[in-house]
Amino acid sequence: MRSKRIVWWSAGLLILALFVAWLVIVLSEAHDGPEIFAKADLMGIADQLNVYRERNGSYPTTQQGLHALVAQPESSPVPHNWAQLLREEPYDPWRRPYVFRYPSPRDPNTFDLFSLGKDRVESSDDIWLPH
Repeated sequence: MRSKRIVWWSAGLLILALFVAWLVIVLSEAHDGPEIFAKADLMGIADQLNVYRERNGSYPTTQQGLHALVAQPESSPVPHNWAQLLREEPYDPWRRPYVFRYPSPRDPNTFDLFSLGKDRVESSDDIWLPH
């Protein structure tokens, strides 16, 4: 009888330990959730920007922005082989537009794509396209 109690007690502790571990994982993901979503979103947008470049010879300009993936730009350079690549302009998890710059001030051959994050201020905690 006593050994059955020990087994049940041990099983209860194991279940409690697994629950606590699961809770820690869920809470840490909930805290980082918006950042993870933004990074995944940025990778998908970058894929569409690369398709745009392959079809039209260059990325949209900073002025044309990510809206060029939704509607054909009318400003120069006007894309000659344009196709709608997104249904609507993308917004970050904080409901702000992603920042897009082409050419990038850091490397004129590529673009910058990032979210200003929760604070909505360009700073060191911004969420950049993973490289």
